[in-house]
Amino acid sequence: MTKLIKLLSIISLILTITACSNNQTVSNPGSPASESQQTETPQQKELVKFTYTVTQINGSEYYGEASDGTGIYFTSENIQSSEINVNDQIIAFFEPENIVDGLVKVEKGIKVEDGSIVPESFYK
Repeated sequence: MTKLIKLLSIISLILTITACSNNQTVSNPGSPASESQQTETPQQKELVKFTYTVTQINGSEYYGEASDGTGIYFTSENIQSSEINVNDQIIAFFEPENIVDGLVKVEKGIKVEDGSIVPESFYK
């Protein structure tokens, strides 16, 4: 009988520890805690990437065009790689829910052996 009680106590302890480790804080929607839990930085979520060729540079303003004819405009503030020149391939990273105005960063693209373009930071 004592062995059964000890066994039940151990099982109960294991279940309690498992339940506590899986417990998540639940708060009311709209409270500061729930908002901070839902907030993601651009680095935490998957960004949408598009490749463009730089067609024109005016000071700190850059213009580019994709192979499908769509254009892009960005400034030097968006660039997170080495110097970008006309005819360089660039990769523009956008927030997935806001591709029109959600430009996060621009990196110079490097052509790899298989012909694809990867961000310069991939090799750093």
